[in-house]
Amino acid sequence: MIIHSTAIIIADLKSRYKQAIKEDDDQRFFMRVADYGRYLFDEEITRRILVKFKDDSRSEIQSYKQAFTEYLKKWKEYAADLLHCAQKAGFIDDYSDPFKTSITAIEHMLEGKKSFLSDNAGSYWLQYCILMKRFHDEGKDGLVIPKHFDRHNNFYNLQLYYNHATSEWDIYLQRREIQPWWAYNQVERLAMVAFNMDRDRRILKGYSEGDAYHEYDFKNIFRGSKANLGSKSKFMKWIDVLHDYIISRLEDNEQKGIPATKKSVRFENNALYITFADNTQKTIDFEVLSRKTDILTLFKVLYKHWQKHKESDILNTSELKIRLELEGIDKSRLEGQGFISTTVKNLRTKILAKDLADIVSIIFSKTGNGYYLRISNI
Repeated sequence: MIIHSTAIIIADLKSRYKQAIKEDDDQRFFMRVADYGRYLFDEEITRRILVKFKDDSRSEIQSYKQAFTEYLKKWKEYAADLLHCAQKAGFIDDYSDPFKTSITAIEHMLEGKKSFLSDNAGSYWLQYCILMKRFHDEGKDGLVIPKHFDRHNNFYNLQLYYNHATSEWDIYLQRREIQPWWAYNQVERLAMVAFNMDRDRRILKGYSEGDAYHEYDFKNIFRGSKANLGSKSKFMKWIDVLHDYIISRLEDNEQKGIPATKKSVRFENNALYITFADNTQKTIDFEVLSRKTDILTLFKVLYKHWQKHKESDILNTSELKIRLELEGIDKSRLEGQGFISTTVKNLRTKILAKDLADIVSIIFSKTGNGYYLRISNI
């Protein structure tokens, strides 16, 4: 492995970055980005920084993993019962009808060991819904009410868990696009194809399931063909995110300084103010009109709880509803399907839009069946 001084590495990376973003020819642009990734990969000092991406990638997907695990547990419970109901109804699969093959599909899903990454929530939900529809079509709804279907609200009881899992997946997909670890993952994949590098030394080995597809797509880039995954605009964004992150940390190392940390936090006048050690400030201001006040009310409750307990105590969902009602949210809305998870999703989107998702997080705890606020380094 090549070993250079930090100052030389900074100069080299700045030069490579400048050449890449100013490159008009698409093929040469991608080759320059790949060369940037190879340089990061080969330098010992930069690899020390890149190793942290392993933890970043794992922590990023935890909320989705928890939500999917909870959903899958409930799905198995409901799916097993639904198969029992199907047996009572005398249903058997008819392979000439694609809408009457879900019994076998569900049986295979119950028997198999599924990965949360390779099998998303939708594949389980689809087969469950197809079989549920068959009860309705054949006039045997009574066998699945009220266990599976809430007639009053016209709602599948499993849907709350499905909605939570898919919401967390959407948030994960949105968040990762602006994260340095994901930007590096794409640049590293490109470099692997461009220079036939040793894949066993990849930093983010856990993201290898789609590598064959990525490799084919990236090879098309270097052949001059149109690619599905490798648009120039995406890589322009990724190298910007990655370069800013790497250079800032290398410059901190060079100066032997301490990266700016959060100095203080306060909530007043419907806004959260975070002041950094260098006296710069970021703000999350909440709107107070219509139902956008829901996220303000939720944040107020979580913030008060955080002030008292920090992260040592989880606010149970039942207790959270009581506190939200005391803050003025109508009880009938709180008892509606998905009110809490939808409001949490909207609050997370608000935080993400203010570029503070790395500092302010709304965490769901499966074991505690509740939420808590995390404000890093305060």
